[in-house]
Amino acid sequence: MGDSERLSWISEAPLWAEELEHVLVIAESAAVRGELVQFCAAEGYQATPLANPEMLLAKPNASADLILMLVEPHGRSLDLCGEVRSLESFRSASILLISVEPPEPEQAAAALLSGADDYCSFDPRWRCELRARLRVHLRNKRTRDAVRRLRGERNNLRTRAGKDSLTGALSRGALSDCVEKALSAGAPFAVLFADIDFFKRVNDTFGHQIGDLALQRVAETLDSERRPGDVCGRYGGEEFVLVIQQVSAREAERAAERHRRAVAGLRLGLCGGPERISISIGVAAFDPALPDPSVGSLFSRADAALYRAKRAGRDRVMLAEPYSPNDTFHAERARRLGLTENSS
Repeated sequence: MGDSERLSWISEAPLWAEELEHVLVIAESAAVRGELVQFCAAEGYQATPLANPEMLLAKPNASADLILMLVEPHGRSLDLCGEVRSLESFRSASILLISVEPPEPEQAAAALLSGADDYCSFDPRWRCELRARLRVHLRNKRTRDAVRRLRGERNNLRTRAGKDSLTGALSRGALSDCVEKALSAGAPFAVLFADIDFFKRVNDTFGHQIGDLALQRVAETLDSERRPGDVCGRYGGEEFVLVIQQVSAREAERAAERHRRAVAGLRLGLCGGPERISISIGVAAFDPALPDPSVGSLFSRADAALYRAKRAGRDRVMLAEPYSPNDTFHAERARRLGLTENSS
């Protein structure tokens, strides 16, 4: 069997693709550009030619599954790789740089460091490898797209089920429903408002990916420390709420301190994040003998206690003052913060 017969399967169009995959072909040389377009079309891909990378930057709404870019002897392909990669529409597309001649190791290294995903040659002796590399990158793109779709569907399911999409904790609306039910039951319980200290500094210093990781780890830690029957959810941003059943004010304060210490034990240094994370917690206890009239009132008292914990130096627990029917402060505060009975 000859080489062409042994490798004929590589030239076949990918049968598992739902539609023709789109390859942007960028080359200043019209002759090379036309040959590359024909090469891609023969492989079963939709190919769109562009004369230079600047034309791609001028099309911010364009999209492609793969970008095939020729490295010109005196062109700016390497310099523009990073700019192309920064465009939102091309975040998930692979960039494959190619050269007319077989590449030197230094050229390949420079291409990869510039932001490209791969480097290959368009020399006839390398065509078989170029076909394979195109296949692999487009296959990986399909896999990434499938994972992204699955994550989106999972997040939608979580949202519909009252779960926060990032942390998996209860959503703000679900938390309000839990507190509403507890108020209706009339038994003692407490609401704990927990807020990650200096969270903006975490995002600014370590990046939003580490910030998201911190939110997830804090949510997991708070959830692991709760008792059966208690609930934990993300209220918004870096704020979390715990609803603790059948406790007095002092018992709720001790529970909050336990949660605070558990979070203080988190270490994200090995993940590229801060060595230590702390939270401040405001505790508001519901007293059946002097009941809060609404979810907003209870949340407002917990939020005010949290604010006092922040003012006192952070990384601490503060207990809210008991509810007073003559105190209009928390009713007005709840109204201004949107902490009403129907808030979500």
